[in-house]
Amino acid sequence: MKKGRNGLVIGLTILITAAAFWTFTPLALAVPTATNIGVADAHGYTDAHVLVPVNITNVQDGPVPSLIFDILYDNSVINVSEVQKGALTLNWDTPAYCNHEWGTRVAIVYDSVDEHAIQNGETGSVVVLNFSVIGELGDTSVMNLSSIQLAEGAPDYQIGTAPAINGTFTVASALPTATNIGVADANGYTNTQVLIPVNITNVQNGPVTSVIFDILCDNSVITVTDVQKGTLIPNWDTPAYCNHEWGTRVTIYDSIDEYALQNGATGSVVLLNFNVIGESGATSVMNFTDIQLAEGAPNFQIGTAPAKNGTFTVLPYGIINGQLTEITGAAMEGVNVTLTANDSSVVLETTTTNETGYFNLSTVEAAGYYVNFTKLRYWDISTRVTVQSGETKTVNVVPSRKGDLNDNGISADAGDVTMMLRASVYKLTPDERYDLNNNGRLADAGDVTMMLRASVYMIELL
Repeated sequence: MKKGRNGLVIGLTILITAAAFWTFTPLALAVPTATNIGVADAHGYTDAHVLVPVNITNVQDGPVPSLIFDILYDNSVINVSEVQKGALTLNWDTPAYCNHEWGTRVAIVYDSVDEHAIQNGETGSVVVLNFSVIGELGDTSVMNLSSIQLAEGAPDYQIGTAPAINGTFTVASALPTATNIGVADANGYTNTQVLIPVNITNVQNGPVTSVIFDILCDNSVITVTDVQKGTLIPNWDTPAYCNHEWGTRVTIYDSIDEYALQNGATGSVVLLNFNVIGESGATSVMNFTDIQLAEGAPNFQIGTAPAKNGTFTVLPYGIINGQLTEITGAAMEGVNVTLTANDSSVVLETTTTNETGYFNLSTVEAAGYYVNFTKLRYWDISTRVTVQSGETKTVNVVPSRKGDLNDNGISADAGDVTMMLRASVYKLTPDERYDLNNNGRLADAGDVTMMLRASVYMIELL
């Protein structure tokens, strides 16, 4: 009986001891972690600085108020020159770092405001490493994270960790550039619009995904009213521009990689639509500054290219003038005068002759034209003229009266009737004035009839 009681006492003692242990020993809680923390592959150019974000993915068992890590790299290729706050740590204290022969140790702690700690589920950059690129073209360096420490807050400040995502840094070729970018000399006339292409020549170290430039000009002479896409960028976003007192800033951007400007590309990137304000003889520079050629992801490095500057000159208009007279020498008032381009029927300018038969077209751009003269009872006349800037061309014309075949200033007189009849039986050779009915046949029966009827005032030859 005593032995049984002793066994019962021992058993109770063990249970009491175990209960006391679980009562007074805290449960071990999970320490902070994340899906991973690390860097992506990156590249940069010798003597350049490259920003490489250190990203944490899906924080767990947080919040995390501080972290420490080592990043190992070849400091003959890259070297940390600065550590900046990341997107998740903007309110934290400035990061501390120390370079070693093997790489850099980084530490960052929050600002003691609990809500600024990194919360569960958060993903983003914790710091941004500013690497100075020392190596030569083609050199590479590991970017391996180790000794990763994620601290929890009060009261226990337990330390967790997370798997590392390591990257490789490659020293790439030079920044994006081109042989040049700019405009050729251009000219235009007061109160006209002139499209001037901005051309890039031989893109190098691309592809180029965006372009920014300033163009300086005298806005009392010319001013940009619109910027259109060039031949190289039909699929890019619509160009953005802003006019200033010194000129215009232009920005163009592409978000689809295959549309970027590839190496060797040459052509127009934008078309500048200038409104010409200045007077004849005025000039303006078209000088390019702050040219930026951006590469794409992941580094978005900015290069430039030499500027090709131009000069805009406001041209003097040409003038076409002259006088229209009857075959008798009398001035012809009221003749309609129109100006059309050689390759178009579109009327560019129009006027009428005054009481002295004089006309003047005073805003004629340098080109080839037809000057057309029309008036009832007279045959239409078109004269081809080529005009240079500032040149005056004089065109004196003697229109033929319809029905006046003998050129005496009288329509459908006995002489005209006789000439029409003789031409109808091939006794003389007719010209286009013998086609009174405008059917393309000279001195046919219809033309004879019209001449005879006009001679007795039964019709008027209009």
